[in-house]
Amino acid sequence: MRLFSALLPPEAVLRRVAEITRELRDLPEAGRVRWTDPAGWHITLAFHGECPDGILPDLGERLGRAARRSAPFHLRLTSGGRFGDRALWLGVADARPRLDPLPPAGDGGKEVVSSEPGGPPLAGAGRPPREAATGRDRPVVRLAEACRAAGARAGAPHRETVPFRPHLTLARSRGGAGRAMAVLAGVPGDVIGEAWLVDRLVLIRSELPSGAAPGAGPRYTPLLARELGTGRAVEATNAGG
Repeated sequence: MRLFSALLPPEAVLRRVAEITRELRDLPEAGRVRWTDPAGWHITLAFHGECPDGILPDLGERLGRAARRSAPFHLRLTSGGRFGDRALWLGVADARPRLDPLPPAGDGGKEVVSSEPGGPPLAGAGRPPREAATGRDRPVVRLAEACRAAGARAGAPHRETVPFRPHLTLARSRGGAGRAMAVLAGVPGDVIGEAWLVDRLVLIRSELPSGAAPGAGPRYTPLLARELGTGRAVEATNAGG
């Protein structure tokens, strides 16, 4: 079975992605690419490759250790891009909580942490904002590296050879779609949707449905999830907000 570790954005974020995708599908170039299934939207952390069934207990335990060493963190989706003519994607950026001005007396004098001016409070209210991390200091990059290491130590056959670049894939090329990819990649705005709290990583099985039509995308099945900060087993969805 083909396995990969990933993050699953919450429903509110995915609804915004669906809106953007509908807008892009109205463009003349949209018919030149194969759009991904919204049911499978995710942010890959590590691709583990074709693994034997017996790897699950050890891999799950090692992913639990990786999750335990990573505190929850905030992300948000950003403007689109492309990998050459192969894939169209939305970027993933850190979203650091910031302190809003102190509220008027009567609100308890509590500081409110928000991802955007006027936005909803985020976890960690009352703590000072942190400087944005870059490169390998980013929490999502460190978590991806830990998942890659977990797969290698559990005996997963695939070894990543390219630097990790977090993204959510919207479409893939049907061949000769370079211009379409370039146009579509330039459409989304700089900020897409709300920030969310990443509180778990998920191990997912990827399989091509039997009898699928040529060009059909894979079907994704979450197998297990581990909570960040504790490593305990949790529901294989993203409940972060």
